[in-house]
Amino acid sequence: MQDLHGDSMYSRLVEEWYNFYNRIEKKPSKEIVLNTHNIKSPKDFDKELLVYLARTKGLDYIDNMIKDLKARNAFTSDEYYSRLKAKYREYSKVEIDSEDIISEISEKVEEVYQREFNPPFYTR
Repeated sequence: MQDLHGDSMYSRLVEEWYNFYNRIEKKPSKEIVLNTHNIKSPKDFDKELLVYLARTKGLDYIDNMIKDLKARNAFTSDEYYSRLKAKYREYSKVEIDSEDIISEISEKVEEVYQREFNPPFYTR
């Protein structure tokens, strides 16, 4: 009975819940479209295309690509990996529409998981 409550059991339950939630196929309530209204130059087109790709593929997919690059030492400086990660984290953000409840729930699930397994340095 002692094992049923405590930090390690709670962490294990959060992890199982998080993994189960992420295995559920979620169909977006709206399609992600390429925003052509902001395009005024070839550079704008490139950025909008990258934003579209990031939103379509998702941050996990891009993060795995960056991890693979880092494992291969593709860049000369570690700073490049964090810059790419920050850039594509921003690009992959999809604005939550009031009708898009799946995105909102996913965001909240991610917050709980991150709070449990990646707490801010001052809580450790």
